[in-house]
Amino acid sequence: MIWEPILATDVSSPIRPVLALFSDPRAAQFWDKDHLIATDIKRQLNGSKPVCCEQGGFLWDLATIYPRGARWESAAPQYDSGPIYKIASEFSSKLSQTLGR
Repeated sequence: MIWEPILATDVSSPIRPVLALFSDPRAAQFWDKDHLIATDIKRQLNGSKPVCCEQGGFLWDLATIYPRGARWESAAPQYDSGPIYKIASEFSSKLSQTLGR
């Protein structure tokens, strides 16, 4: 999970209770203050618009799943949707299907 500053209140990385909202052991969480990951994910989508979640030119509140063994420099998500609070159970199910767990 990538956290980034979008709202005026997003002045630093999230605190532990916020990080605990998503605690799947298969996922890591990162703070990306310069939007580097969101910018690269937008590039990976090759111009297709995600279902939701763009503000100020940056993707946010977007869940993506990459195929097993994908390499970042040539990857494209096989799933993207959001906002997170609306698709949490769908995302968890898709993640289990993708990873087979």
